[in-house]
Amino acid sequence: PGLEGAQAPVNCPPEIEISSGDINLPIPDGGVAESTIDVTYGLGEVNAACMISDLDVSLALTHGDLSDVRVELVHDTQIVSPTVTTSQVLLAGICAGSTTLAAELDDDAASPIGSVCAPIGGRYRTNGALDAFDGEYPGNDWTLRVLDTALGDAGTLLNWSVQLRTAPRP
Repeated sequence: PGLEGAQAPVNCPPEIEISSGDINLPIPDGGVAESTIDVTYGLGEVNAACMISDLDVSLALTHGDLSDVRVELVHDTQIVSPTVTTSQVLLAGICAGSTTLAAELDDDAASPIGSVCAPIGGRYRTNGALDAFDGEYPGNDWTLRVLDTALGDAGTLLNWSVQLRTAPRP
């Protein structure tokens, strides 16, 4: 009695981390390298009533000159009709002359990406790019797109991962 119409609580995973593993994907000179991670792979479907409350991205890459690199994150939610796709630039034109990046991108970090060159082993802010994903459905495909914006050198995307914190939609 008194429970008619009550809905069961939504079970959202508090944290999801999915990694590409070691992919050593070539970033062609003047070209694009793309790697996609399916967040639902191995987890089953994430409840459609769950949303992203925070997102961080870790990545490691090498390149002849980091200032030639632009990194974008693309999320295809595939849960609503039509499919919602969000794309954000995580970094571009940082650290001229540096050749290695291995860092965690976190919009809650104190220092912006590119404030330390080369950005190796640390947490760096992306100036709100990751906050743009807050409130979205966390599952399905996440694609990291690495663009070489200048001719003359190439690189390698070594690995990357997404760390998602989720909560029930209000």
